[in-house]
Amino acid sequence: HLLTEVQLPPPPPPTRPTTVGYEDYSFPPGLTPRETDILRLAIAGLDNQQISQRLQTSLRNVEKYILHLQQKVTRYSKESPLNHILKNRD
Repeated sequence: HLLTEVQLPPPPPPTRPTTVGYEDYSFPPGLTPRETDILRLAIAGLDNQQISQRLQTSLRNVEKYILHLQQKVTRYSKESPLNHILKNRD
């Protein structure tokens, strides 16, 4: 995989149980490898410009991927900590 070296931050402390869980960031099923790469970089704290440079793609492509990821993550679990990460970006 392209981004095996990216260190993920620890998940937030549990506030209540969800289907996603808090022991790890559980990604929704059906993500493409590129979506997974972008999600990992977003979790690691990179902004859209940094992600586009890291993956050598346009900023517009990254923005589109982020929008699609928000939709997929929300469909998977509205209470996922990933929702907060994706919606509260610079």
